[in-house]
Amino acid sequence: TKLHLQDFKQLFKTIPENTASSVSGLHYGHYRVLSKMDDDSIIKVLFDIVDIAFITRSPLPRWQHVTQLMLEKGKGPEIENLRVIQLLEADLNWLLRFLWGKKLDRHATEAGLIKRYRRYIQIWQIYRQASR
Repeated sequence: TKLHLQDFKQLFKTIPENTASSVSGLHYGHYRVLSKMDDDSIIKVLFDIVDIAFITRSPLPRWQHVTQLMLEKGKGPEIENLRVIQLLEADLNWLLRFLWGKKLDRHATEAGLIKRYRRYIQIWQIYRQASR
């Protein structure tokens, strides 16, 4: 799989600037500003760091830290009414979205897996609705 600078820039152009990310200090706002600049030199350096880490299968040290938050679903603070989310580094989040979202979805569609399992997904959704 080949990573592309344009895909990297496109996500950061569209994602809201106030989207929460990691504690390293590099957040979506930085990437958003850099992705909209005419000069690609700075965002290219950040992309190259991600690309090299991906090619060499060497995760960056800051990718190994995750912030977990528990948010109320609006039904009270009891443990069963809390939702756990994990805040990842913005660039790692992009990489996972690109690989698991874009590429995996495309390959599954090309292999006919989406059509084949669509009815199972529909059955699962009906089951979930009925169990609520």
